[in-house]
Amino acid sequence: MHTANYRKISFTFNSMEDEVNRESKEKFTEGSGFLGGIRPLQLQRRKAQIVVGFVLVAVVFFLIGILIGYLVTKTSNSESCSRQGADNDDKRTGDFQKFHDLFKQTIRTEKLESLMREFSTQPHIAGSSRQHELANTLATNWKSFGFDKVEKPEYNVLLSFPQPNKPNKVAIIENGKTIYEIAGKIKISPDPTSSETFDHYPYLAYAHSGTVEGDLVYVNYGGDTDYEKLSEMNITARGKIVIMRSRSVSNAEKHGAIGALVFPDPSFSAQQGYAQDQVYPNGWWLPSGGVQEGTILFGPYNGDPQTPFLPSIKGIHRKPVNESELPKIPAQTISYGDALELLRRLGGSEAPESWQGGLNITYRTGPGFHNSNKAKLRLEVNNKPENKSIYNVIGTIFGTEEPDRYVIVGNHRDSWSFGAVDALSGTPVTNEIARVFGTLLKKGWRPRRTIKICSWGGEEFNLIGSQEWVEENANILAERAVAYINLDIAVCGDYVLRARATPLFKQIIHKWAKEVKDPNNTKGANTIYDIWLKKTPSDTNGKEPMIFNLFSASDYVPFYQYIGVPCGDFGYWFGYPNRTSLYPVYHTQQDTFYWMKKFVDHKFQIHRAMTQFGGGMTLDFADQPLLPFDVQNYAFALNFSFHVVTSSPDLSANGITLTALRDAVSGFMDACRKFEGRKSDPALLQKPYELRVMNDQMVKLEKAFIYPYGLPGKAQDRHVAFNFGFHNISPSKATFPGITEALYMAKKTGDWDLVKQQVSIATYCVQSATKVLEPLAGR
Repeated sequence: MHTANYRKISFTFNSMEDEVNRESKEKFTEGSGFLGGIRPLQLQRRKAQIVVGFVLVAVVFFLIGILIGYLVTKTSNSESCSRQGADNDDKRTGDFQKFHDLFKQTIRTEKLESLMREFSTQPHIAGSSRQHELANTLATNWKSFGFDKVEKPEYNVLLSFPQPNKPNKVAIIENGKTIYEIAGKIKISPDPTSSETFDHYPYLAYAHSGTVEGDLVYVNYGGDTDYEKLSEMNITARGKIVIMRSRSVSNAEKHGAIGALVFPDPSFSAQQGYAQDQVYPNGWWLPSGGVQEGTILFGPYNGDPQTPFLPSIKGIHRKPVNESELPKIPAQTISYGDALELLRRLGGSEAPESWQGGLNITYRTGPGFHNSNKAKLRLEVNNKPENKSIYNVIGTIFGTEEPDRYVIVGNHRDSWSFGAVDALSGTPVTNEIARVFGTLLKKGWRPRRTIKICSWGGEEFNLIGSQEWVEENANILAERAVAYINLDIAVCGDYVLRARATPLFKQIIHKWAKEVKDPNNTKGANTIYDIWLKKTPSDTNGKEPMIFNLFSASDYVPFYQYIGVPCGDFGYWFGYPNRTSLYPVYHTQQDTFYWMKKFVDHKFQIHRAMTQFGGGMTLDFADQPLLPFDVQNYAFALNFSFHVVTSSPDLSANGITLTALRDAVSGFMDACRKFEGRKSDPALLQKPYELRVMNDQMVKLEKAFIYPYGLPGKAQDRHVAFNFGFHNISPSKATFPGITEALYMAKKTGDWDLVKQQVSIATYCVQSATKVLEPLAGR
């Protein structure tokens, strides 16, 4: 560039000199008679112009020299800054590792225990004043810990409650006389040694109010296959009241039942028997009087039933209650002690062997009661829908280099009664993470990325608090959130770690499981990874522990299924005999601090381990320059899902080909392999722009599988690759759920075009994910 400009300047000065010469010659010719007076003046002018020209040329060269020197210096300084930036990154890595080690050492079991004890002294259902008190306590805590911002967003939502002046009732009626009645009011206590009691009214949230009377039919778990089995036995649920071992009330309604009863069968809740010395308060099994509560709102939408897809805040239109797709039949929960009294009177055929439960009777299907054609079951439900305020608590620590990238960790706070396990095993863990992060801040640490710690309200009713917050902030979170860690039931047993996560999380889960000691033997050499691998090896690779697909059951759902944020859900689980399961007092009044401390975590070492584990992952996501995602494992998981889908004989039988999807998956696997190769370049950490791009690509990989119009029948469930809550080919695997759901529907309706459409959607999403991972042009 400089050479071209110099030539242009030279040409200009030469032209000027020629013009001067021509002008001098003309004037000499024209004024030859005056030669003596004119010629010396022209020569002086010419000399002056030449001198000026040379001065200008010198000035230009001088300026060029300065410019060259500036550029050389700038390049040198830039290289120096790059080296300095790399040195700073190396120094920062050493610094944050020091703080990460300090984090693990600073966790206090007495802090974990005292918060659980304090929070579980009273029932704290969503919408109650006690829930508001707990939210305020957490907000005060996090402010005192030194968080940069603590918010308490409020949402006015539709909840459902029993009426103390009109308790729900269940009774056997014969000729107008009550033969047996189940009380709708019970006394509960946070500790069997305490004299303090509370009146409690067990119920199922959103159950329709009304009174129905009819024959009783046992329907096992109330799944579609159960009703099909009844049909084979010439038994129908239509016009009957059903009793079952799950909360599948919506399915009962679909199959024509007029009412429903649910109970916690001892095959789950009292597996060693229900003698007094085996059940609470003497053992960890559920006593015969324990009642399992919960929501029965399992419709197409999560969150507030009146504001689907929109946050339930001021200015948002609310659907009328009768248009909010609530259950339309009365339903009530009862204890297995009361279920025994109903089932032992039931007539009809003997139930199939797989339907026999843990009660010491022969389970029969009904309909009706034996020895009496006139005895009927009467079910009276008086639940009332109410609009109530719920509160989330959001604590924020702003990042330094990437404050616009969020690492989020959370759990819900509400419970059906005392809720020491669900959800108060997660609350002490996230609060302790917050406390120790505050300690690190005071010692000079600050994360690279912004950290948000969240306590959700209203999860038990319909994932309401988290869904409303995600809906309110969907555009920001879709752009900025890089990971969400859920610690709902952080501890419900002493058996083994249970992990449910996106395939991207495998690397970081393994790392932190290997860094945390076995909480049942902290002085031994084993880690929770060693115990995890031994007790629950993967069903696809026995050399690794099992990581399940994410279910559709907690606050990660809106993050993962709705906007595509990479998520994981973790807890230390109950196990008997030699297999994991939910804990036996789940959602009951026996879920107390007493149960946790006496039977599960005497010294709160398991809570400490889960704090180290969950907090450690949060720190890595927040501080590591390169996000610790495992793209190659995503490819393996997707390929596995594809092969599960191909196992369906219904595809080829109806002329449906998976060739395009197969090719897309193959291309995706190749793109992941190449991406991992670029990611392993050690020079990447010295290239901030390339590092940022690569991190964004990994996060957007998950989002590429979000189909904006949702999966069949569930517009909020938008994750095309891995999604439970649908009819999957393999019950324990969420594999291209749009395709598998469409297959299930097509076999009933004959609409095979829907299957072809879902195959096309899956193919498109896989191809989109492949493009996300491609290197940018020229890079």
